[in-house]
Amino acid sequence: MSDENVHLEVEDAAENSAQAVPAAVPGFKVAAPVDAVYADGLTLGVVAGRNATASDSAAGSIVAGADLNFSDGAAGVAVVGGNAAFEDSLTMTAVVGGQAQLTNSACGVLIAGNVNLGEGSRVLLNTQQAVVFGAALGAVLGLVSWLLRRRS
Repeated sequence: MSDENVHLEVEDAAENSAQAVPAAVPGFKVAAPVDAVYADGLTLGVVAGRNATASDSAAGSIVAGADLNFSDGAAGVAVVGGNAAFEDSLTMTAVVGGQAQLTNSACGVLIAGNVNLGEGSRVLLNTQQAVVFGAALGAVLGLVSWLLRRRS
C-alpha cells in the first residue's frame, strides 16, 4: 500500500471494527487523496480524489474525482467526476460527469452526460425527468410561499 492510495478490505462485516479497519468503522468515512478501494463493509462515505472502487458494501455516499466502479452494493448518493460503472447495485441518487453504465442495477435519480442501461437495469428519473421535476417542484413551492405571505 502506498501513501497515496487507500485499500481497505474486511473479510466479514462483523469484523468491521476499530481494530480491524480503523478508517472504516460504521459511522465514519473512508478518504483517500488519490484512489480508494473499499470492500465488504458498511461506511458513512467513501471519498476518493481520483478513482473509487467499492464492492460488496454499503455506503451513505460515494464521491470520486474521476471514475467509480461499484458492484454488489448500495449507496445513498454517488457523485462522480468521470465515468461510473454500477453492477448488481442500488443507488438512490447518482450524478455522473461522464458516462454511467448500469448492469443489473437500479437508481432512483440518475443525472449523467450519457447513460447505458444494461440487462436488468432500471432508472426511476433520468436527467431530463429530474430537471422537469425540480422546475415543477420549485414553481409549486414558490407559489405556496407567495400565497402564505399574502395571507399574513
